[in-house]
Amino acid sequence: MPEWLTNLVFGEIWLTTVWGGAALVLFIKIWRVLRKVDGFLVEWNGKPSKKDAQGNETDEGSPGVAFRIKTLEEKTAKIHHEITPNHGGSMNDGLKRVEEGIKRVEAEGLQTAGKLTEHIKISKSKDAEQEETARQVSQLASKYVDTE
Repeated sequence: MPEWLTNLVFGEIWLTTVWGGAALVLFIKIWRVLRKVDGFLVEWNGKPSKKDAQGNETDEGSPGVAFRIKTLEEKTAKIHHEITPNHGGSMNDGLKRVEEGIKRVEAEGLQTAGKLTEHIKISKSKDAEQEETARQVSQLASKYVDTE
């Protein structure tokens, strides 16, 4: 055994072990942080797809943040175009046409309902007049018709 190892005192061995353990714990903590930073950077920059020797995709990868933001901006622009009035072509203009049609149909329906209510009143009064006429005809028939 080497001489320097045989001359170590218990305190020196203990101190070296404690410092070595502390260094190991510190290394593990730093390693965990570095792995999280690496994961963040991979998500930020994106990950290219991987292919095997035949050219088949084995890992589809993922787009980076810049690409995702660009995609969101494009989708937002399409949505903005559809909901902004543009003289007939947007969803907003189509919705306005539908609302106007519904209002017109409602107004026509209310007019028709008013006319139907009036017609029902007239029909009821005419029914009453017909019943009265039928009663009078009955009375006249019983008065003037021979029942032999």
